[in-house]
Parts: sequence; structure tokens; C-alpha cells
Amino acid sequence: MSDDIDYGSRDISTCVTLERMVDNHGLKYVLERLADVCHEKSDYIAATWDDISLSKEWSILGACIDKIAHKVNV
Repeated sequence: MSDDIDYGSRDISTCVTLERMVDNHGLKYVLERLADVCHEKSDYIAATWDDISLSKEWSILGACIDKIAHKVNV
């Protein structure tokens, strides 16, 4: 992890946490887990809120992140 990275006005603790996750597990792994979260949110929203439109949005986001994750080798 680089202590000299300037995250600007972003939430520094969140950026550092994400950077550590990438350093420890790799970007591919982090993206795959993020896609899992999107798919789980999609399922939860469909089952609990009965909001098919919002559920589909989360599902599409998960699929997009999956697609990117499969192209990453780090």
C-alpha cells in the first residue's frame, strides 16, 4: 500500500480499506466479490421489496462487474 497516494476529497478510510483488499487479495477477487454483493442485493430486493425494476438494475450491475472481473489478471 502506498501512503503517498492522494485520494483528494474522497472518503480516505474507504479508499485505504479498498486498497488493502486489492493488495491482499487482488483486484480480480475484489471485483468478483463486489459482483456477488450486487447479485445478492438483486435477489434480496426481488424477494423482500418486490421491486423487479430495482432488482434488475442490481443484477445488470453485477453482470457488468463480472464481465470486467473476468478480464482482470491482477
